[in-house]
Amino acid sequence: FVKEMFSIFKRRNPNVKMVIGGGKSTVTSLPGVNYWVWGAADRSVVALANYLEDGSPLVTHPGRTGEVISSRNYPFTDHSKSKIIWQSNDYLFEREHLPIEINRGCIFRCIFCANPLHRKKGEFEKSIDVLQEELLYNYDHFGTTGYMFCDDTYNDTMEKVASLHKMFKKLPFELEWSGYGRVDVINKYPEQREMLLESGLRAILVGIETFHPVTAKGVGKGLHPDKVKETLYYLRETWRGKVIITGSFIVGLPGES
Repeated sequence: FVKEMFSIFKRRNPNVKMVIGGGKSTVTSLPGVNYWVWGAADRSVVALANYLEDGSPLVTHPGRTGEVISSRNYPFTDHSKSKIIWQSNDYLFEREHLPIEINRGCIFRCIFCANPLHRKKGEFEKSIDVLQEELLYNYDHFGTTGYMFCDDTYNDTMEKVASLHKMFKKLPFELEWSGYGRVDVINKYPEQREMLLESGLRAILVGIETFHPVTAKGVGKGLHPDKVKETLYYLRETWRGKVIITGSFIVGLPGES
């Protein structure tokens, strides 16, 4: 499919450059790719655009095919002010749910996870004021009220959930969003149930992984599966018909039948 798309692009414009990024870009080889973007692309993709436009300096190294642009050469550290600034020529659809970054990285250490960006509490956090500005800008310019929250674990701390809940309730529109969460944190802080719903949560994906007690402990899931089930039933009491809960599982973990 990708090769077919490349052919279509080249027929329309022989000078077009093929750029690929994403999680598998470091282990993929594909003929016809001019540039591979590795890691967080906040600065590197801008450097590439400037290079293609006016020949500005660009740091690369040879890849399997094409050149590699790595975030190691273009680190981004000012996460507190990170924004996606949408433009009129992005052709946003009416009522389209947009991606928006809340925090970056994860404070948890699941044994099976390959996420390279582990963070401590307080690291890589976006300023609530910056997030509010972003939400208001999108509402004023595009009428946007729905989002896909880009955050490895939205409800990782009680302080964060409470602070964002307070800010969201002050918005001049009713926010709705989907994101990732953890059941064990809600088990620890049951008051999150109402806060998340009032904040505009409409769909959440939670990593359950397994209902086998020994297996769960082996992969670093500390909450007993019976408690996980109890918490899911607890959520259903007020979330039924309002929030879609999706559980993700790992099939074939050691200890399972």
